[in-house]
Amino acid sequence: MTTKVLQSNLTSSTLHLRSWDFGIGKGAGILIDILSYIFWDLPIYGILVAKGHDVWNPVDGSRWRLPPWDSRNPFICAFLSASPWQYTLKMECFVLVLTGISHPAFVFYQICGGWKKHAWIKEDCTIVDPNCSNPSERRHFMRFTNAIGFKGKFYALSLQGSTLAVIENIDSHLRITALGKKRAIPSDSSLHFRELMVESGEEVLLVFLISKASSNIVDSVEVYQLDVDKLTWNKMESLGDRTLFLGSYCCMSVSASKVGCKRNCVYHTHRSGDYGWWVYDLDKATISPS
Repeated sequence: MTTKVLQSNLTSSTLHLRSWDFGIGKGAGILIDILSYIFWDLPIYGILVAKGHDVWNPVDGSRWRLPPWDSRNPFICAFLSASPWQYTLKMECFVLVLTGISHPAFVFYQICGGWKKHAWIKEDCTIVDPNCSNPSERRHFMRFTNAIGFKGKFYALSLQGSTLAVIENIDSHLRITALGKKRAIPSDSSLHFRELMVESGEEVLLVFLISKASSNIVDSVEVYQLDVDKLTWNKMESLGDRTLFLGSYCCMSVSASKVGCKRNCVYHTHRSGDYGWWVYDLDKATISPS
């Protein structure tokens, strides 16, 4: 199997990755021949995860061995709590896999730091979403399909009520330790919206791609910044010098002045990828083809 790996010459001071796109025909960069690996989408730090094999840094070739994956567990997406590239003896790094169900709600493995067992550990969720508005879903425990790793913790959004959950390491075991009090939803009314989280400098941003008439067309964009102490989302009127790029499996924040792109904009694709790239200008509140 052959896959393209998106490669960048930007430094970590100008580029903040949530994920890279992988697959034939996606992105641009170097062709790498992989014979025995099935890739997961690992949405952080530009690292490949080979199912049942390795966490792999395609730049310098370093690897972290993973236990075999139990195919009976659903797989939605995987995240890292920190970059293993910056490993120190005191640092702990976890791989978190969301399942989209409540039993287990997520599966994790400790790559480095502290005591670890070479096995995936399952964690059930027995918490009912306090912000779920659908009566048929209120009797079900929380499920997660979206998250981000930030400063050693994970921040996940529930499927039922868009409630923020904090998942962190307690004695080498990942547990839900706190919940946000309010739903994470856009302020503008919509037929459909899609939410994406991206690390931008020292902040976690939540971006809503809002569709008002058709789910195939994005009509507006809203950006929120996470208050990690209060677990609330504060709407941003401007990104300043930053520009966000949001793909189907790839989100990143760049310094516009250092990279040379237009500032205070959000570039995005549609989920299907059939409509190309569009750009939302926060200064003008307009969307146009890129």
